[in-house]
Amino acid sequence: MATRTLIILFFLITSPFAIGETKKQCTENERETRNCYLKYGPYTLRLSQEKIILDDSVRHRIFDFPYKDNPSWSDIQIEKINHRYVLNIKLWRVNLDAADVQSLHWVVMEVTSGNLIPITDQVIQKRRETELKDSPGFINDPLTYHAIKWDRKKKKLRWYAGRKSELF
Repeated sequence: MATRTLIILFFLITSPFAIGETKKQCTENERETRNCYLKYGPYTLRLSQEKIILDDSVRHRIFDFPYKDNPSWSDIQIEKINHRYVLNIKLWRVNLDAADVQSLHWVVMEVTSGNLIPITDQVIQKRRETELKDSPGFINDPLTYHAIKWDRKKKKLRWYAGRKSELF
C-alpha cells in the first residue's frame, strides 16, 4: 500500500503541470476527446466541450466554451505576443442553412488576470462533405489569411482575417 502511494505521489510531483512545464497547444488526441490542458506563463487553462477553466494561480474562473453545438476541434493554442496572452480556437461547425457545408471558425480570446476577453470570431474556411472514390471526405475552399500581429504605430495588437482587421 505504501509503495502504491509513493508511486502515485511521484507521478503527481513529476507531472508537467507540477514542475511548471509549458504546454501551448492541444494534441490531436485531446482535440478528438474535447478535453485539453494548456499552460503558458502564469496561466493554466482546461478546455472541455462545454467550459473553459482559467487558473492564474490567484483566481479560478469558469467560462462557457464559444459554441455548445458540439463542433469539431481543429486547433487550439495559446500564444504570447508582446507580453499579452492570446487563446486561438479553431472549430469546424455545420452551417444551419446547408447541412453538408461546414465552416472553420477562428475564435480569438485574450487571456488576462482572471478573465477571458472575446476579441473576434471569424469564418476562415468552408468545406463541403462529399464522397470521393467511394469514401467520405471533404472539398475545402481556400483558407483565408488570418493572423494576430503587433501594430507598432498604435502600440496594440491587431487581428487580420482576409480583408477584415481590428485593433485590440
